[in-house]
Amino acid sequence: MQGKPDAASASRRILRAIAQRRVVAGLLVGTLVVLASAAIVAPFYYSNLSGAPGSVRHAHDLTIHLSVMQQFDKLLRAGIVYPRWLPDANDGYGNAWPNFYQPGFYYLTSLVHLFARDWVATLFVITALGLAASAFAFYRLARLFFGKPASATGAVLYALLPYHLLDFCWRGALPEYLSFVLLPLILYFFYRLGGASRLQDYAGLGLCYGLCLIIHVPISYLFSLLLVFYTLVWAAAARDWRIAGRIAVAMAVGVLLSSIYWLPAAVEIKYAVETVTQLFKYRDAYITLLPGDEGYDPLMRQTFALQSLAFLILAAVWGWLRWCAAASLAAEPQAKGGTKFSHTWAWIILGSLAIFMNLPASDYLARLIPKIEIVAFPWRWLVFVCLFTALLAVAVVERLSDPTSRSAGGVWPYRAAWTMVVVVVAANLWFAGDAVLVGSLDSPAVTPAANFLVDSYCPKGVPAAASLPRTEPLVVQSKTASVKLIRWEPLDRQAVITTNEATTARFKTFNFPGWAARLDGAEVPLASDAVGAQLVALPPGSHTIEVRFAGTSAHRLGAALSICGLLLLAGLALAGHLRRDQAREGAAIDLQPRRDAALTLSGAEPEPTVPRLRAMIRRFAAWGSAGLMMAGMIFFLALLIKEWLPPEKTASPVARPQRTALRIGADVKLAAGGGGVVAATNQQVLSEVIDAMARHDEPRMAALLQSGQAFSVEPDTRARLLSLSSGTARVLILEGNQATKEGWVPEGWLK
Repeated sequence: MQGKPDAASASRRILRAIAQRRVVAGLLVGTLVVLASAAIVAPFYYSNLSGAPGSVRHAHDLTIHLSVMQQFDKLLRAGIVYPRWLPDANDGYGNAWPNFYQPGFYYLTSLVHLFARDWVATLFVITALGLAASAFAFYRLARLFFGKPASATGAVLYALLPYHLLDFCWRGALPEYLSFVLLPLILYFFYRLGGASRLQDYAGLGLCYGLCLIIHVPISYLFSLLLVFYTLVWAAAARDWRIAGRIAVAMAVGVLLSSIYWLPAAVEIKYAVETVTQLFKYRDAYITLLPGDEGYDPLMRQTFALQSLAFLILAAVWGWLRWCAAASLAAEPQAKGGTKFSHTWAWIILGSLAIFMNLPASDYLARLIPKIEIVAFPWRWLVFVCLFTALLAVAVVERLSDPTSRSAGGVWPYRAAWTMVVVVVAANLWFAGDAVLVGSLDSPAVTPAANFLVDSYCPKGVPAAASLPRTEPLVVQSKTASVKLIRWEPLDRQAVITTNEATTARFKTFNFPGWAARLDGAEVPLASDAVGAQLVALPPGSHTIEVRFAGTSAHRLGAALSICGLLLLAGLALAGHLRRDQAREGAAIDLQPRRDAALTLSGAEPEPTVPRLRAMIRRFAAWGSAGLMMAGMIFFLALLIKEWLPPEKTASPVARPQRTALRIGADVKLAAGGGGVVAATNQQVLSEVIDAMARHDEPRMAALLQSGQAFSVEPDTRARLLSLSSGTARVLILEGNQATKEGWVPEGWLK
């Protein structure tokens, strides 16, 4: 009688069966990645967090996003497909935030909130899924070039690099955090479309690029610059300008798809106050110019140093491996016209450029970039340092995993290369876990303010939001008039007013393009009072008055163009699906994994033999290029160290920052950059101070100082943090002429 198989044999058979079923294996791996991502981000939202219900851990932009996404969701539930106005902001006067800020993130939060039913849980789900999705997207990109183990390694590194995690748990910049998902997908379709004209790839690149524009414009803008440069170099090296044409068409489709957002924003920004670029100057925020020695500033500098060092070391190792393989590279496949193009070199060039753009030395180049001020912070270039560092890591791991690398370079150099790769990757992962993730857990709990006050995107000429008069929603000037309020919806108000004299009805809503008034069914002018509220003139009699947000011609044109873009994408995808089974002739890109990471531009086969003289020439060229690259890396590293380390500082760049800087009761320094720091006696006055600074209104600022509502202290004055609330902080001045005074300042001024 045959005995029963033991448990080990049964387990092996089960695992083998799972491995053979790709769908089941993929689901298991995906589930594990999502669970790991949830475990990584959960402590930020749920561990040791004491505060009121609905409170979140402090991060720079998080409470602002939390306030906006709640109002955005309210409008969606009211049946407004594309919200462009926040009706409850500024004590009911409203704000045009969603008309100018990218709406993609807020659509996503509303979708998740349908199932989560809690706003903190919504943020947790989006953050966890965003981390997992970024790893999956990068893995998909890497598999164009490399095998599964190296691609999986790069995906983990890409997801866990310090700046990626810093984006959500210190900056609260969740839209930028989600751009990490789209950038690898854009590159994925970029490579596929550059190599061959496939309709599905036109649709894929157009869709991903359009979504990136709708989620985060600054990152999209910077990435567009890199892609244009990349495309031109690729097309020139391949001597095939059809590459540039295909990519340009697909990106144009993405621009068309996102017209519903960018077209009205570009046309109507002249009517609104924009304070971000006024308060945060691009050229004052280079990494080495960040003034603080505690908290966020050293964390950003250390993140930059570690990621840059990792990139440079990986580039040097890759150059050494390429040098060792010079003989085999002589037989590398040739592109059309005898020209080959290694995308790994492109990653090194673009990654080095992204590092350089963080330094003050890049200011001369930054001035040549149109509208660079919309980026606000040069450290946004670190997003691309993350992307190209991870790609370079995959290229190096793939080459080191090739047995020929050991024989070509020798055992000890081979081991040294592995050691350097492991050390730099481990240092970044350790820093991301210890200083970034664990360090953020010392941040205090904050609760979004019940009344969301924001001056950005208010109509030009209106007072600061905190100083607006608190009135009833509808006020009629005539004391004898009778008012019956029929409807007060978020974007639609109706009332019946009876008056025996000519009068004026005041609606407590900012007058902004898109709002329109009707009196007894006929359209009438909508005027503004001294604070920007809506006024409608009424003749004697009984009248039905309606004020609603009807939109503008720019809104309608943008929506029409986006619909055209959506239909075009659907048509491309459908046509590509119908042609998917046809023969794929003239392929210009090899999509199989290649250990040399040099994506060729044609399907040409390598020459069976190479003359010895030609091989010697190519080997000499490889030696020379490797030497030049190493010299360039040494020079670049020296420049980096010189820029990053002030002469008086010699501390290790991986030293953990002082994480107590933003704890309630901790001592901080006040620094607003350039001149004295102005503190306000209360939050309402602080809003006026910020508004005066944004408008460069010196008489108004002088009046606030003379009246005693605000006071000035020297930069780097020590203060004690008393409380935090929606991006503002109450502090106790500890030194100087204003010692013992309490005041309010933006939390971004705390160092």
